[in-house]
Amino acid sequence: MPTFKDLPSELLEEIVDFAIHFPLPPLEERTPVPRLKRLRLVSRRINEAVSPRLAARFRIWAFARPRSAQCNEICMDLAAGVPTFLQHLTVLNIHMMEVLVLDVRPWSNLLESLFSTLPTIRAVRWTHKPTELKKYPEAFVPGFLRSVSSLQNLSELSISVQDNADSGLTFPLEPMPRLRTFRVSWDNSYSPLPQIVSRISQVMANCIQLKNFSFIADYPSGLTPVTFAQLFEAVHSLSNDMMLRSLNLRGVIVRANEFKQHLRHFRCLSQLHMRYDPSPCAAMNSGEILHILEESKIFLMDVAMDAIHHPGVFGYLSSYSTLERLELQPRDQLDDSPHIVNTFFTSVLAAQSPSLRRLTIAGYQWSHWGAPLSSRQLALLQKCQSLECIYCLVSVPDDDNQYELEALDRNAGSKPPLYYQNSNTSNAHQLPMSRKHYWIIL
Repeated sequence: MPTFKDLPSELLEEIVDFAIHFPLPPLEERTPVPRLKRLRLVSRRINEAVSPRLAARFRIWAFARPRSAQCNEICMDLAAGVPTFLQHLTVLNIHMMEVLVLDVRPWSNLLESLFSTLPTIRAVRWTHKPTELKKYPEAFVPGFLRSVSSLQNLSELSISVQDNADSGLTFPLEPMPRLRTFRVSWDNSYSPLPQIVSRISQVMANCIQLKNFSFIADYPSGLTPVTFAQLFEAVHSLSNDMMLRSLNLRGVIVRANEFKQHLRHFRCLSQLHMRYDPSPCAAMNSGEILHILEESKIFLMDVAMDAIHHPGVFGYLSSYSTLERLELQPRDQLDDSPHIVNTFFTSVLAAQSPSLRRLTIAGYQWSHWGAPLSSRQLALLQKCQSLECIYCLVSVPDDDNQYELEALDRNAGSKPPLYYQNSNTSNAHQLPMSRKHYWIIL
């Protein structure tokens, strides 16, 4: 009788991938780690396949985790070549926040040992507080970043800056030509200095293999915002075209004419997220940018936007039928009208029904986007046979909740289990359907 030992390695990897990426029910497990821990108990063969995934990530909190004695033990094991749980490490999370002790050497030595002995590290995610970095030894941060840039297999760098005061520090980043993913998250009470934005632009221009770029800015309104032109200033002078596939911008002013100047770098673009553009012309820019993409026959597979009332937005989204993921976050009254909602269902949803796999509509409470679906809208939703996940806010009276859910159930046919959370309770409920998952917040 065949056993798990007889399974092809490729099929075993697919089983593990399915366990990682299969949607998690709300209000239960937040990560797939518990699921993987249970899966590894099935057999020794599966344990061998799952363990590298469980040990793929390691988090370091400077001055806190691991403790100084543990840092020294890990360093000695790595130096002696002793197999440890870190041998499968691919993603390293590093937090440099509050300085708790004066001696940073245990964590400095640990980072140096990891960088010099583990060629498996492919991603570094660095979270720091600039005002606290000034308390570190002067050579520590530049040395740390040089070590990061020297990693032979580094393909992803994520930098998160969290602070409430301007420390005056810039980004002492080194060129990293092998980088494929570069993300910057700016969560501060002040906007980034021009020299910091310029440095980010230079790093991006030096990443000749860059495929994914993300700049997420969360800072109070009224401050000087970052612009698309600033972020791509250094890219403008490149002689070769970049092959960007993903562009994720939040809190950035993106003007259509500036986007068009760099269009040669977006010929392979498949994912575009543009949210919280602080410009009063955000909707017009979004519509014109999508029109530019349509004229250039660049058809995206993943779109996220919050300024959608310009005709160019739905005009583009209904001009082809290969979109797989769509996220709309209407935040303006002009984006919230029965006409806009109806246009979405009759044009966009109708056009994308063959391919759409995930739909997110994050409208605010009591908006027209949360109104009960009409029979026609339900019929259009039923035609989305590839749909795996819906995440939306539906505002209906308590007495109508069951009707609304039963209507979705009836029209979903062979669609997945319907999970929903009532906005007045903290309990999750499940209505039986079939294999996949819809996520609906009521």
